Amino acid sequence: MSIFLSVITPTYNRRHTLHRVKDSLERQGAANFEWIVVDDGSTDGTGELIESWQKDSGFPIRYWPMPRKGRNAAVNFAKKQASGRYIVQIDSDDAFSDDAMDVISEEIGKYFVAGDSSPAAIAFLYEDEAGNLLCTGFSRDAIRCRYLDAYFIHRLRGEFLCVLKREAYDSVNYIELPPPDHAPVTAPHARANQEYVFVNKVIGCAYRHDSEQRIVKSFIRGRADGKAFLKRAKYRYIWCLEALNYRIGYFRYHRRFFWKIAIRSIRLGLYFRIPLSQQYRKIMPARARLLWWLALPLGLAISPFYLARHGRADRKWEPESAAHY
Repeated sequence: MSIFLSVITPTYNRRHTLHRVKDSLERQGAANFEWIVVDDGSTDGTGELIESWQKDSGFPIRYWPMPRKGRNAAVNFAKKQASGRYIVQIDSDDAFSDDAMDVISEEIGKYFVAGDSSPAAIAFLYEDEAGNLLCTGFSRDAIRCRYLDAYFIHRLRGEFLCVLKREAYDSVNYIELPPPDHAPVTAPHARANQEYVFVNKVIGCAYRHDSEQRIVKSFIRGRADGKAFLKRAKYRYIWCLEALNYRIGYFRYHRRFFWKIAIRSIRLGLYFRIPLSQQYRKIMPARARLLWWLALPLGLAISPFYLARHGRADRKWEPESAAHY
């Protein structure tokens, strides 16, 4: 029997939270799904735990260990192993709601039809462990639009749990960087900008705390935590380049957003000792280059205050190539 849904979970040293995903899948009905766990070089005994679960699980659990390469590399690897007609990703510290598979099946039957009119994905809502909704902006039951339209036109904000058709998922390739650097997971979806259906239904819980500490750590400004600051700054610079290169077509919907992104890209580029000429060459669209030039005076004016507070990076750093970013 063919697999209806592949659930993909990349993990790294989350042995103490992985049970959330597993337990939530055990509570589902007789849905035809598999769980694919890709272990990105964990050192906490994750493999032994998964192997013990495989012996008596009520659904297929497929475990793939790999050397430490980062979350995006783990997801790209999992894509090749999945056999389901539809794909959904869930983090190793989150969980599905008890009726998630029934809701997914119902919405797939409603929106995924044969032919070119079918959307690429259905995006569902998250809540946290206290029951607080993590998405805002819905004024009706469902919104069918392109991926970036949801943010810039419909002003949907927050985290979504997306179920993609297999062919749509195969076309998405996550940007891989050596750990601890990390490229935005939204980048390939924004580049493809396929049609999604955003459904006003909750099917997942994104936990903010595990049994030991806050999962989503607060960003510590200054030099109190130099490694965390540097990692965050790299992520933000890549994110700025992504926005200028692949989202500038939405400038008229959110001008302030793009002005801030252009100024921030200049400021962060100087922090990483990247000459202005090289910063400029990493921006491809003509409109984005024009915006960058217009923002340059303000970016240069703000940079001394930023550098006085944080200094410069110890050495020059920049994304590998303009073609990728």
